[in-house]
Amino acid sequence: MKIAVLRDSAPWSMGEIGCLQALAGSSHARIVCVIEVREPAAPGRLRRALRQFGKRVRSLPDMDGVPVANRSGEGELAEMVSSFEPDAIVDLRRAGRYRELAGLVRYGLWRFRYGGTPDGAEEFVFRLLLGDEPAGGVSLVRIGRTAERDLVLKQGYLSSCGASYEGKLDELYRFCRSWPAYVCKEILVTGQLPRAERERRAEAEGSGREPTVPQALRLAVLLGYRKLTRRLSAWFIVEQWNVGLIRRPIDALLRDRDEPAVEWLPERSSFVADPFAVRIEGGLGIVAEEWDHVERKGKISFLKLDRQLDVDAESGWQQAVLELPVHLSYPYIVHAEGQIYCIPESYQAGEAAIYRAEKFPAEWKKEKVLIPDFQAVDPTVFRHDGLWWLFCTDQEEGPHSHLHIWYASELLGEWKPHPANPVKMDVRSSRPAGTPFTAGGELFRPAQDCSSTYGGAVWINRIERLTTTEFREVPVRRLAPNRSGPYPHGLHTLSFAGEATLLDAKRERLALGVFARRAWGKGVRTIRRTYRKGAGFNGSVT
Repeated sequence: MKIAVLRDSAPWSMGEIGCLQALAGSSHARIVCVIEVREPAAPGRLRRALRQFGKRVRSLPDMDGVPVANRSGEGELAEMVSSFEPDAIVDLRRAGRYRELAGLVRYGLWRFRYGGTPDGAEEFVFRLLLGDEPAGGVSLVRIGRTAERDLVLKQGYLSSCGASYEGKLDELYRFCRSWPAYVCKEILVTGQLPRAERERRAEAEGSGREPTVPQALRLAVLLGYRKLTRRLSAWFIVEQWNVGLIRRPIDALLRDRDEPAVEWLPERSSFVADPFAVRIEGGLGIVAEEWDHVERKGKISFLKLDRQLDVDAESGWQQAVLELPVHLSYPYIVHAEGQIYCIPESYQAGEAAIYRAEKFPAEWKKEKVLIPDFQAVDPTVFRHDGLWWLFCTDQEEGPHSHLHIWYASELLGEWKPHPANPVKMDVRSSRPAGTPFTAGGELFRPAQDCSSTYGGAVWINRIERLTTTEFREVPVRRLAPNRSGPYPHGLHTLSFAGEATLLDAKRERLALGVFARRAWGKGVRTIRRTYRKGAGFNGSVT
């Protein structure tokens, strides 16, 4: 697709550069021109100050000879754009008479809309960090002749958590910089504009009022408090996750509105999380991540419960039934053709691989890499409508927000990416959180709500459409941790265990012993780095 880009004649923001680089690096798009239009009016003083926080450069990086045209205003802009014969226009300007360009080219004019207002990225981040909502919405909109005809092409929600304005601005740029390139890919693969959001209208444009000095002062105090809290937590606070059992099938959680009764396993010094069930002779097997606070690396451990699912049984954990040099977690279990398979999260290896149990639970063989060269987070595999499906998020792009799908006709066959990837970008309900299940003939998928904290709660989404070209789901129930229970600070896995359901939850606790070990470890690492620098003149350390 041929793309024309419009922007203000001002220094380049990192968001603009990221967007153009994503388009230039895509095999589905080609930038035919960049047209700079002088900003029609100077922004207010505080808006100008906010824009200084973002990293900016004076000139466009090398774009392989893409022509850059300058305009002193909007006169004859339509004629200039048309002369390049683009298929779509990406308008990165803050203002301007953009509706006059709607309908000029085949696939229309696309603009980012931050929080439903005409604010730019900097003002959006300011209000996001200051606001009371756990997440803020960003849209890529195809502009119509009137606001009622605007259509959302891509939409996502970004967490309001953050201790740095600059850091949150960079996160926003990473979050949505590739959206125009994604839409180009989807158009070329499917032959039409994205259908997942095709009939949804963009939010009405708000007032975009100027931020005030009192708001800026309040934000400075808030960010300082968050930064201090984060640093203290890194040294003194640990998350203690544990596995629990609900003696109800997983689909009952859709019907039961009361707080489910949870029986918790005996707590361990290292935490255990991400439980998945395997029916074995004489009871139920549980595979789960076990994390050591000092080693800071996960491994897969195993616990056997008896036929009565007695969580106090003296069966004990078998540690490290699956361990690699990289971090392992989320040991997702798949049964196929009489075999037991495990697809653990191993994003540090840059792949999603499947392991076959040669002798369950302690002997595993790496059978195949399902998704190579991709940092898959929480890979979740299931069968639906005659195909195998793999859902996961991307550690590099957005581990809590950017949901990707692959599909295959055979579990160990060729896996193909969904043309709409990432099919969803929502920190509130994208990242997988356990086993999908059916109820009443409908398909449901647990997903993490990471808007306030990692693994804060679980949404159960109903999948309304899942094909090799389309995906659509809606959240139907949110399950939060019991605030009066022993693990009140998070919940992030629900998994099927027959007539029972496994889950995990966390509490945050003060741990002075862990602080001492962390301080010792940091000191040792510092001494090693210093020694290596001193011995590095000859390129070796003996």
